[in-house]
Amino acid sequence: EILPKVNREHTGVFLTHVMNPFGFKRHLRGTEAHVNLNRNFSATDGLFKLKSPGSKTMHDRFLPRTPLAAPRTGIVERLETRDGRLYFDDVSLDEFVKTVAPGQFEFVDHLEFGGFGHEPQTRAMISWLREKIPLYKDIVLTELHTGLGHSGRLHLLTSGGAHDITQSLFDQLFHPHDDKEFYEFTPAAADGFYVTHGSFNDIFPQLASPEQRICAITMEFGTLGHDTQGRIESINRWLTHHQGLHFGFAHESVEREVNALYLEKFFPSSAEWRQKVLAAARGSFERIFSRI
Repeated sequence: EILPKVNREHTGVFLTHVMNPFGFKRHLRGTEAHVNLNRNFSATDGLFKLKSPGSKTMHDRFLPRTPLAAPRTGIVERLETRDGRLYFDDVSLDEFVKTVAPGQFEFVDHLEFGGFGHEPQTRAMISWLREKIPLYKDIVLTELHTGLGHSGRLHLLTSGGAHDITQSLFDQLFHPHDDKEFYEFTPAAADGFYVTHGSFNDIFPQLASPEQRICAITMEFGTLGHDTQGRIESINRWLTHHQGLHFGFAHESVEREVNALYLEKFFPSSAEWRQKVLAAARGSFERIFSRI
C-alpha cells in the first residue's frame, strides 16, 4: 500500500524480517546462546565490558534458581501497593524493571543477557549498515516490537540514549499531537519503560557521520496493558518463562501453560488486538512516509 508511493529516486528502503530464526521458531527472545539481540548491538566491543551490579543484586534477592513448580512466581505473590505504586519488599516494580531490563553482559542465566560478544547475525547486520548508511543524508529506523504499553496502543520509544534522534528529523516525520489517534511518544523514563544497552536503535548514531540526521524509533505495540493488573501479569510471564527456560519445570503441565502465556504476551490471539495493531501501523506509516 505504501512503498509504491515512495519516490525511490531519493529514498532507499530496507526490510528485515527475522534476525533470530532459532528464537522465532521456538517462540523465544534469545538466540541459541540465550542472547537477546536487542542488547547485542554496538560498533565496538566496549558494550560487553559493562557491569550491572544492580541487576545482579535483584537476581540474587528475588529470582530463584530452581525448577519452576507453578505458573506464578513468588516475587509477584509478594507485590503490594503503597502510595499508588507496586512494591515487593522495599523495591518498587518500576525500579526493578529499570534495573534489570536494560541488559547485562555477565550472566547467561540472568534476564536480558546481551552476550559476551557480537552474535553472528549482529556482526552481519552491522557490516551491511556500514556499507549502506554513508549513502544517505537521513537515516530512519522503525523497529517493530510488542509487549510494553497500553493494550493495542502503539508507543513510539527510543533507547533512551542521547543521540538516536536528531530532533529536526523527528519533528519533520513525527507529529505526536496530530497523530495521536495512531500512536503516542513515550520517553524511556516513563513509569514501566526503561533505557536499554546495546539496542538496535543504538547502532545507527554510532555508525553515522556527524552531518547525517538519525531517527531510530521503536514502534512498541502494547499487549497485556499498562494498568496495574496488566503490568503484574506481564512481569509474571516474563519471570516464570525465564526461570523455566534456564532452571527447568517441575511438571510438564506447568511448562505448557507458561509457554502458552509467554507467547500470548508477545503475540496475542485476540482478533481485536490485531486489528488495532494493523490500523495503528497503517496510519503511522502513511503519515511518516508522506512527510519524507
